[in-house]
Amino acid sequence: MNTIQKIISNIDNHNTIEVVGFHLCGKSTLSETLYEQMNVSTSSVLLQSAQKWIHSNAHQVTEDNRLSVNSEIETVINRLLENNGYWIIDDAEIMLAHASEKIILRIEEMVRKKKIQIILIRNRFVLENQGWFHDRRSLLNIDLPAIEMKAFDINKAYEVSTTFFSDNNCHQRSEWLAAWSGGIPGLMYELYHFTPEWPHIDSFPNHMKQYIHQVSHNYLLHDKTRTNVIKALCMGLLPPRRMLSDDANIEIGYLMLIGMISSDLSEGYQFQGKFWEHVAFSISPKLQMTKNSFENQGLELEILFNSSGFGPGLCEDLDLENEEGRLAEAFAQHLFCLIYLPELVISIVDFLVEALGRVGLRVLLSQIDKVEKSLSAKKLSEKLLLQLGIHS
Repeated sequence: MNTIQKIISNIDNHNTIEVVGFHLCGKSTLSETLYEQMNVSTSSVLLQSAQKWIHSNAHQVTEDNRLSVNSEIETVINRLLENNGYWIIDDAEIMLAHASEKIILRIEEMVRKKKIQIILIRNRFVLENQGWFHDRRSLLNIDLPAIEMKAFDINKAYEVSTTFFSDNNCHQRSEWLAAWSGGIPGLMYELYHFTPEWPHIDSFPNHMKQYIHQVSHNYLLHDKTRTNVIKALCMGLLPPRRMLSDDANIEIGYLMLIGMISSDLSEGYQFQGKFWEHVAFSISPKLQMTKNSFENQGLELEILFNSSGFGPGLCEDLDLENEEGRLAEAFAQHLFCLIYLPELVISIVDFLVEALGRVGLRVLLSQIDKVEKSLSAKKLSEKLLLQLGIHS
């Protein structure tokens, strides 16, 4: 089932549908296609881009010098109330940013009373489940998980790429564009002009170097913490998000927002196509450091967790597949970053306290040493790591 089918099949049962995408993923195209399809069965469909409100005369400036789009929203609500209509809002994060709390609550009331139905199409938030944007969104009481827009899979990406070419080398050029764009629709349009005439998958057009430099500059990828996150990604040494510091989690959210990495972490962090991989390595060339020296310690922790029965639960908490070696790898990555990129991770003592609590740590420690009843969770964590020869 594609994104449009998911929206149409859910809108009448849930009244509010939220679609979350990232830069160049095709949100505007989705909005227009959805509008056209819904207009076939009902005339009461309104499509608007919140981005255009702030560039028109519709917005106002409040007494405290904030931009407001309340008047525009009021006009739309009154219009939709006449026909119990559908309202598709592209760039909906702008509405959440510039509408007053009162007007957002009014929208929620109209939706709750089934007087209007809305489809919010927006960019990801840097922090999806916390922060100011999340608090504003929560006022709408959306009861259905957001539909995530994703890049095309490789087969679909190839199919779309073939529409760009009509020459004798269409097949190879389409394969190149599909691989380099990572299936991101908007990036296909950006990279189409760089496609070599007779490429193989790894062909790098020299005239694309300037574009890569421009992208790095435009997205501020040389910020120190951001660069270090990219460095760890390039080396395959960034641990799961729950082990990361607040600053590193913000940077991961940002890289998802711009489309550099996928928001689907079931397979770990993945660059979305060869283009973004080249951008990343242009910022942080491959380094020789590895996590090898920490693998034994990671393996000891995994064995201890599994023998105590905590392994499957911890894998779930870390969004890891419950497979042999996955926990060991995560701990090795964490320990590596503690030494070489400490600003990217929380301390392993604090992580174990948060993940297991005092009772869980007592169970773990009791397998390798005597446990004093009076020890706090933090002291238990420190003692456990000391017994395993891990510097915390």
